[in-house]
Amino acid sequence: YERNPYFFKVDTAGNQLPYTDGSRRILVENLEVQDLKALAGEYTHYGWGSLLNYSTYKDNADAGGYRTVLVTYERGNEYGLMFNLNHPDPALQEIFADVRFRQAMSLAINRDEINQLVYFGLATPSQASVTPNSAFYESWMTTNYAAYDEAQANELLDAMGLDKRDANGFRLRPDGEPLTINMQVSVPEDAWRKIAELVVSYWNAVKVKANLKMIEVGLYSEIRAAGTHDIAAWGMDVTDVGDYGGSYAHLRPNWGPRYGSNEWSKWLSTGGAEGIEPPEDIKDLWSASELALQKAFGSPEYMEAAADFYQKTLSGLYQIGTIQRPPQPLLFDKNLRNTPPEDTEGLWSWAYRQWVMYMPEQWYFAE
Repeated sequence: YERNPYFFKVDTAGNQLPYTDGSRRILVENLEVQDLKALAGEYTHYGWGSLLNYSTYKDNADAGGYRTVLVTYERGNEYGLMFNLNHPDPALQEIFADVRFRQAMSLAINRDEINQLVYFGLATPSQASVTPNSAFYESWMTTNYAAYDEAQANELLDAMGLDKRDANGFRLRPDGEPLTINMQVSVPEDAWRKIAELVVSYWNAVKVKANLKMIEVGLYSEIRAAGTHDIAAWGMDVTDVGDYGGSYAHLRPNWGPRYGSNEWSKWLSTGGAEGIEPPEDIKDLWSASELALQKAFGSPEYMEAAADFYQKTLSGLYQIGTIQRPPQPLLFDKNLRNTPPEDTEGLWSWAYRQWVMYMPEQWYFAE
């Protein structure tokens, strides 16, 4: 990218911004190469590092000519999981649609262990939710069926008729077939892979047979778009900030990148002319979101309607969360100025387009 000499911003002294003449994005083969380039000091700024490698970044900072800053990753959840509620297999569709199943699978997840093993205990175990910075946050939202309780998970699964077992002790569907969840996912972050591996192990512990397979992101997108997947998983970005864009895309059908198939949203947005008619709870959820979006943003009527929508979408556990708000390492060339200080309380968030909030148009290199 080359600087625009007619950019609309100037500094307080009247100097034209941006200060730097251009920006270049480097494409790499994989996450390992990406990190090696960071350690070698090949980036002026780097925001896609892993907390798992934080100590390595620190140890190589002098040699690489950079400094490291830790900020908070501000998104609803690091890795949100969503069962395919439009599954082509009627038996699985019925199981996934039962909120007791989603509650059980959430209770089976040991979020404290995930936090310790993947984030060194520095993140927050959490249900898929808005963050505490949201105007609509309530304390129950992050704890809703998020406490690790294997016994209660088993009770819920038994109560919904999944109490029959095969010869290996795994649960059978009501039609007598094995209950198997094939989790085919793509991960742009190694932390997500580790979370996925742990989640599958927790579900197997409550005798729901779960298989994990890492696949290429293009294939993952195709499977989701076709609606043939059992479960989708991605970071839960753009929650209430979506209000500003007049959309609840990640909190209602089709739930953004965590879902894929949009047959319900087709039906809802076309008044039934296209798609598949959803169940009543999804209709109610859509109606609540439409009511909120029709109100003047920030008005008392809007705040009341939006709060009702958030209550409906988060209490339904349509998405199951794992971890929220971990520290995110950012790397900066030591000579790059006007960048965040090491003691910053800043945020890192796709909702705010990552670097934009740090005003890179004001960055410059020390002579």
